[in-house]
Amino acid sequence: MEACLLSFIVGNILANNLPILFNVNELLVTMLLIGCAIILRYYKIASVLIGLCSVSAFMQWQSLSPIVANNQAQSLVIQAQIDQLSVQSLAGGKSQQKVNVTVNCIYQTEICSQAFWLPTSKLRLSYYRAEPLLQLDQLVKLKVKIKPATSFNNQAGFDFKKWLFGQNIFATGYIQQVEVLSDQPSLKHIWHSQLQKLFVDFQFGDLMLALTTGDRSWIEQNWDVLKNTGTAHLLAISGLHIGLVFLWCYWLVLLILLPMRTSHYFAYQTLAKVTALMMIWLFVYFCQQSIPIIRAAIFISVWVSLSLFRLNWSSHQRFVVALFVVLLLLPLSPLSISFWLSFIAVACVLLVWRCMQLFSLDQHNLCLRIIYLQTGISLLLLPTQVVFFQLIPTGSLLANLIAIPWVSFIILPLLMLALMCLLVIPALSLPLVWLADKNLTWLFETLAWFEGHFVALNASQLSLIFVVLIPAGFLFVYLLRYMAFVRRKLMLAGLALIPLAIAVSFQLQQHNKGWRLHMLDVGQGLAILLEDGTSAVLYDTGDRFNSGFNLFEAVVQPVIIARGLSLEQVIVSHADKDHAGGLEAIGRIWPNAHIYQGKVGCEQVNQQTWLNLTWFSWQNVLADNKNNASCVVCISDLQHKVCLTGDIEQQTESWLLTQSQFSQLLPLDVLLIAHHGSRTSSTENFIQASKAEYALISRGAFNRFNHPHPQVIEVLQRNSKVVIDSAVDGQSIFYFNPEAEIEVKSELAGICLPWYKQSIKQASGKLSAFRDDLL
Repeated sequence: MEACLLSFIVGNILANNLPILFNVNELLVTMLLIGCAIILRYYKIASVLIGLCSVSAFMQWQSLSPIVANNQAQSLVIQAQIDQLSVQSLAGGKSQQKVNVTVNCIYQTEICSQAFWLPTSKLRLSYYRAEPLLQLDQLVKLKVKIKPATSFNNQAGFDFKKWLFGQNIFATGYIQQVEVLSDQPSLKHIWHSQLQKLFVDFQFGDLMLALTTGDRSWIEQNWDVLKNTGTAHLLAISGLHIGLVFLWCYWLVLLILLPMRTSHYFAYQTLAKVTALMMIWLFVYFCQQSIPIIRAAIFISVWVSLSLFRLNWSSHQRFVVALFVVLLLLPLSPLSISFWLSFIAVACVLLVWRCMQLFSLDQHNLCLRIIYLQTGISLLLLPTQVVFFQLIPTGSLLANLIAIPWVSFIILPLLMLALMCLLVIPALSLPLVWLADKNLTWLFETLAWFEGHFVALNASQLSLIFVVLIPAGFLFVYLLRYMAFVRRKLMLAGLALIPLAIAVSFQLQQHNKGWRLHMLDVGQGLAILLEDGTSAVLYDTGDRFNSGFNLFEAVVQPVIIARGLSLEQVIVSHADKDHAGGLEAIGRIWPNAHIYQGKVGCEQVNQQTWLNLTWFSWQNVLADNKNNASCVVCISDLQHKVCLTGDIEQQTESWLLTQSQFSQLLPLDVLLIAHHGSRTSSTENFIQASKAEYALISRGAFNRFNHPHPQVIEVLQRNSKVVIDSAVDGQSIFYFNPEAEIEVKSELAGICLPWYKQSIKQASGKLSAFRDDLL
């Protein structure tokens, strides 16, 4: 049975990364194959196929919803219930609500009805109006503008679309009109309102609200401290917190029922476990029911239920069954980073615990056992942190040794007691919250000390990371002494990977010759990174949103880290925030990077020699608007020439053609199409004069400006340009090798992309068709 469950898990994880999903006919054929495999007793093969079908069947069912099936931008009138709600502060004292809703039905006329067998879709919406105020569990009629879920597709950085799919959300948008259909406040809304009032006057009220409601968006500060010390997982509802709620409730019931322990031991244990399970699901209901919280509750429920049925199963068998149930109920879970972090962490706990039993490590010393457990988990999780975050907080082991008990046995119990007192004795809640706030203050002072004394390593510091990973390697080797057959299989796998490693190394060596240009996918903005393998120059930084989220930290910085680069210079074309939104983050993260902006900065770029390239710059002093005053930068290595044009319009394009230094650079190899493809730029004369082989367009998918304009595409088409579009291709890398032709690699150009990335290409709109015609 265990082998079949593992086969299903492998099939599900594989299906989440396949280039395509099965259609209905393929699903029917596969079901026949599954039936044949079961009849012939090939149960493992049948289980793998069932796992493969689980994702395809779920998505085929979801595609019955008009919201998912249309896969295009659209305006709808819907009836929905508000599941999650958070508030973000904007500039000028305004606020924005982020709302997750479950769509009950779509209005076709005045009637809203939906067949019971159709799936209920979820949407993530933004709401900018103050009135009417939205509330949790409210039933509303909404006029919404939605588009398919999209993301920034780069080699590193946060994949928003993947995260949305992991939450079973397939479209995003904003609310245009609201009509409240039910004014009666729900228990959940009343509870959340009371919590906001309870925490509002405390320094760490946002953190305490996040801990008790399950929504990290309430946290407005201290993220850098948490990230750099590896403790961010502690201060939002996660599997650890759900587990702690279960344990505290379980121990409390055991204490209350202590007199019946000897006479009715089985009933005593069963009642405590069932009560604790009921309490965690009640806690999940009053939290904002995000998928990670539900996933943790399912896992604990399955684990405990197996013990209630008195099945004599080992810990790893229970782990496999619980994982199987989670994937059966939530088949898209492997798309979520939190899924991997949670289950790898649990697997590490079980592995380290087994090692402690094998080696009899201080069975009678609780403190030492906790230290051994935390040390082993931290070491085993290092590779996972490198893969997902390209960052290793060197002080995370010591920080977690202090922070985990502090949060688990002091802060969280204080908050749980405060919540209980809020229902029974409200006067006692404030002193308990005050104590929790004081402990959070002391905790953050401690974490700030760790941040200042322990450097967070990034993936570019491979030699240092290798040294840090050596203990984890020794631990695995030591364990393999007890699993000789596993060791032999790993050695064979390692031998098989040697040719692949040689091929990859040769390819990297080829690409390290010359220099590279990256047009990063930053949505409706611009960020161009130029590098030679060690140093980098950035032209524009991407956007910054009113909530504080900026594209430099989300996209540019992860790519810089992943490629092992040092950011030396930053050129800002002009002050629009979609081009200069990351300057504040750059000043904080790369304080030594020299920033060139404005008239003086643009002049200083001219005739510079960076990355062994010659840099030229121009700024139209007669510009009639800020777009035309963008700093235009061209780069040359004598053989290849690239021009970056910011947001210039027709006036500056004509002016550039009169500049002798610019004219001498023509023809170009690569030209950035100005202003994201707006019709105010890219005149026929300018495009013809440039004679560039490649035309770059940086823009957001389904953007409200309808960039690029069809007129611009027609001009490019008439002049036979190869169009590289960030909304269609994602991040694109140009390799300029003096010994070879220009080579272009795009993030979304491969045929083996996971299916959720393939859908981006299908929803890219008219420009994709134009681009295909050109190619």
